[in-house]
Amino acid sequence: MWELFEKAGLDKWYKKPLDQILIEMGINRKIIDDLITPITRIIYSQNAEFGGFAGLTSLLGVYNGSMYSLEDGNELLPRKLLEASGSKVELESKVNYIEKKSNGRFQVLIGENSSVFDGIIVAAPLEGANIKFDGVPKQKYQERKYQKIYIKLLKGVVNLKYFNLDTSSKLPSVILTSKEADPITRFSINKSTKNESWMTITSTEPIGNDFVDEVLKKRRTFLDHTWSAAYPFFKPIQKIPPISIDNGLLYLNAIESATSSLETSTFAALQSIKIIKKQIIS
Repeated sequence: MWELFEKAGLDKWYKKPLDQILIEMGINRKIIDDLITPITRIIYSQNAEFGGFAGLTSLLGVYNGSMYSLEDGNELLPRKLLEASGSKVELESKVNYIEKKSNGRFQVLIGENSSVFDGIIVAAPLEGANIKFDGVPKQKYQERKYQKIYIKLLKGVVNLKYFNLDTSSKLPSVILTSKEADPITRFSINKSTKNESWMTITSTEPIGNDFVDEVLKKRRTFLDHTWSAAYPFFKPIQKIPPISIDNGLLYLNAIESATSSLETSTFAALQSIKIIKKQIIS
């Protein structure tokens, strides 16, 4: 995978921290702290000192072109693609064990059942998947630490003074934060009326009730959720780890050492399919 990035001239982005790359490009520290960092915090809950390619992915998130959605819900797209593929899908089926047999095929243990396949693409972070391997080389994947994210969805009256707003101010839909605001990474005003608002608060640490009481009056909590592994902690790396763990065994999430997004995962999936077809068919 890293060879493709080198050919495209993108390798410098994952070899250095984002803020260092931007400074080398002539962007001053104030712009990085006041504009770039709030964007990286809202996308990945990390400051601009993290890996440069993840930072570049964050900045693509402020694209202001046309946005599209499906009238019956965006989940319709993957569902229709799945139907068109003709694939057999088993949901809620935990893979516990993958063994490479002497004939080069793979036996996969799912619960108490097992199946044999010509090739496998693993599309889950191995750090948390708890899959045991047998008969394959020691895993070449690069272990990563993951960012834990806490989210609260609340309803109440926004304390305008907390945000230095006066009573005539119109609430923005999103309030970004600088790194001085740690651990809070953003406030989202999902819906607002004259009397109360729906607000989502995102943080890298548990969100205490005392803090919430400063932000919202007469508040009620509707959702309190924790993502224990939302994104990797992105660090500069010299090479993106290989997708191919063994002949016929591919690891799509290797690209997440550089960044994590639907677009890059789709790219990695396409490369995985090309590689596994070449390894198995040819």
